[in-house]
Amino acid sequence: MSDDAIAISDLSFRWPGSQTSLQIKQWRLAAGRRCYLHGPSGSGKTTLLNLLCGLLLPEAGEIRIAGQCLNRMRAQQRDVFRADHIGVIFQQFNLLAHLTVRENITLPLTFSPARRARAEKNGSRVEALLKALELPVSIADSPVSALSTGQQQRIAVARALIGDPALIIADEPTSALDDDARERFLALLFAQVEASGSSLLFVSHDRRLRPHFDEVVALADLREGA
Repeated sequence: MSDDAIAISDLSFRWPGSQTSLQIKQWRLAAGRRCYLHGPSGSGKTTLLNLLCGLLLPEAGEIRIAGQCLNRMRAQQRDVFRADHIGVIFQQFNLLAHLTVRENITLPLTFSPARRARAEKNGSRVEALLKALELPVSIADSPVSALSTGQQQRIAVARALIGDPALIIADEPTSALDDDARERFLALLFAQVEASGSSLLFVSHDRRLRPHFDEVVALADLREGA
């Protein structure tokens, strides 16, 4: 396993027909670190996240996740790698309303035998994750649509964490929370990221969260090569 969760060098990406490009000379996030990434709307945060997940490919340069170069992989290889090594917490959760809590949490394991094997080996079971995230085990087989917004948010965290992926990407996960709920959510998230040995890239507009992280990165500084 690489010492870097993320390693970018000489990256260049431009949407077809656009005059604006995303260019990053170099950026590294060490394994096990928690990074807060911020930037205004339209600055390229979503584009960068899609590049890190292998959903987009750069025109030039290199993107490595856990030591593996995404842009040297074929599309199917990137899909497998993403399922095995990257967990994403979406701003809108993206839970499947017709599935139970358990089915939503274990969904990544259906696409990744490697994550399923790690979950079984490390005891990363649904009930253990529910307890760790301060949710009652009794909801495991309930429809996820019956839960409160705060509970659904923690289910989204459990889904991203199950099977101990190397990198967790959290895209504005606290935007709808009040101060107390936000602090408690971060404490639970950090505890579980540490327990799983994952690295965390946390994207947000909320500058009040900066002191909680090992590293704070402005996308504008990355784009300028700082």
